[in-house]
Amino acid sequence: MSDSEPYVHYEFWHSHYCEKTRWALDLKGAPYRPKLLVPVQHALPMILRTGQRQVPVLAGRGVRIAGSTAILEHLEAAWPDPPLFPRAPALRAEVDEAMGWFDRKLGPGIRRAFFYRLMPHTALLNDIMARPAGPIGRAIYTATTPLNKLIMRKAMGIDAAGAERGEDITRQALERLAALGDGYLVGDRFTAADLTAAALLYPLSGSPDAPHLPPDRPADLSEWLDGWRAHPGTAWVRRIYAEHRRPPA
Repeated sequence: MSDSEPYVHYEFWHSHYCEKTRWALDLKGAPYRPKLLVPVQHALPMILRTGQRQVPVLAGRGVRIAGSTAILEHLEAAWPDPPLFPRAPALRAEVDEAMGWFDRKLGPGIRRAFFYRLMPHTALLNDIMARPAGPIGRAIYTATTPLNKLIMRKAMGIDAAGAERGEDITRQALERLAALGDGYLVGDRFTAADLTAAALLYPLSGSPDAPHLPPDRPADLSEWLDGWRAHPGTAWVRRIYAEHRRPPA
């Protein structure tokens, strides 16, 4: 295995969990090439390649790892600089606790709330979801829109009550970050906890360093996003992006 052999990063371009792992790969300077997948259409190829359908997946260099936190832990061991996890056991425990809360609570919650607002706008939804596909793939995705929406609603628990709970969790997360001011979640330096929180909130932050959602959005969706972007917690996210998000190698 060559030191320059790239990983393959199986991802959805818009996924906030995939942004988390892309960020870590770029920060560490680990060589990789993205393999962009289309949701729903991705399931069978991923099962055949990895035995499961979760993304992100990092493959190559002798590993095949599913899940964003597991990928960060692998990268920390293989590419220790710059460090994302403190060596001190007490601080490491704090990072694990904070990262776990944002992963388990915020990640699904903000996703549920966002897609509940997006799903009525079918053309925009299809543009976001099927962007990596070629003309045939996009046509297939568009033709199967009702089935795709049904699968998404079931998989992510997308309904009015779930969206409301997701917005509540998002407010809790933003209040927690706003209280930090110019600080960090754990200790006095950037860690995996900060990376996780910022990446999972990227769709609401409006950061120029984050993945770009389509600029032409319906008025109701833009108004909803603008409401979040006025929150002091998203200012924290934008600062973390500006100071710590390296561009892809």
